[in-house]
Formats: sequence, C-alpha cells, structure tokens
Amino acid sequence: MPLVRIDHSDNRTNGTGIAAAVHDAIVAVYGIPVRDRFQVVTSRPVGAIVAEDAGLGFERTDPVVIQIFTQRGRSDAQKQRLYAEIASRLAEVGVPGEDVFIGYVENGPQDWSFGFGRAQYLTGELAVPGAVSERGVRRRPSALARGVSSGCDDAARCTSRVRRPAHADGRGLRRAHPD
Repeated sequence: MPLVRIDHSDNRTNGTGIAAAVHDAIVAVYGIPVRDRFQVVTSRPVGAIVAEDAGLGFERTDPVVIQIFTQRGRSDAQKQRLYAEIASRLAEVGVPGEDVFIGYVENGPQDWSFGFGRAQYLTGELAVPGAVSERGVRRRPSALARGVSSGCDDAARCTSRVRRPAHADGRGLRRAHPD
C-alpha cells in the first residue's frame, strides 16, 4: 500500500492519466492489489515546481515530481524496475523521461495509520505485509486481521470492528503483499 504524492504544473491537463500511469506501474512491478491505491495529486502554478539539472546534463521542461512512501523490504533491483516502468508509462501519457523526478521513502509498519488514530499494522487489524517470524515462517494475521470480531459494539473503545478483510484469499485471510 504505497502512498504516492504526484505534483505537476497547471500546464499538464492529464493529471488523471499521470496518476493512473504511476499506479499501474506500481501494480505491475510490485504486484500489489489494484485497489490498494492511495494517491494525492496536486496541480501547481507554472514555475512552482523547481527541479533543475543535478549534473546529469539534461534540461527539464515541465517536471512531474513523484514521492512514493512505502514499507521497507524491496531490493534495489525492484526499485530500479519500478522507476523504469513509471518512466515508460508516463511517456505513454506525454511526460518525457527527463521530466520524471521520483523520490522513494521507506518506513515500517509502525509508521502507518489508516484511520481512527490507530496503527492498524500494530493493533493487528491489518496483517503486516510480508511479515516473517524469528524462525523464518510467514506469520498468519491475528484473529482481528482475519475478520473475527470480539463482539464489541463500541467502535470508539474497540479496535475489533473488522468483519471482512478488504483483501481475502477465499479462506478469509489477508494476502501478504509488500504493500
């Protein structure tokens, strides 16, 4: 479940296409579920985005800045494939490679809250993507993450309101995926 911020200038009228291209690249390379889409797309006044030459010898004309926040665990090779796939898909919607600027930020399960002021990976409401025990065995989600309710009816007091996981594998277990 990467959180992706995309900034582009008002000159670009295809913000929806840009956002779809970035998401499709992440789905293709990382294999996340299609509905794990969390994006903030912002159109800024021309000149508000400054991304000059970093010594690579090319000029940007109208940069698109992409920030990807995701849990750690991907290899450098996977990240390189993602960058290339994003650039390729953005080229298809009119963004040349020299205008693609990507920042990639990794964090851990304690760094995410999906609502209600709780860190759902820590409370067990969500299975930690790719979680492995000390013995090297993939851990099963807690009863709460599997959608088993404790019977508590006070949502403000209880964290066990999950009835049916968003991503189920037919047995009611969350599929482990990197995000």
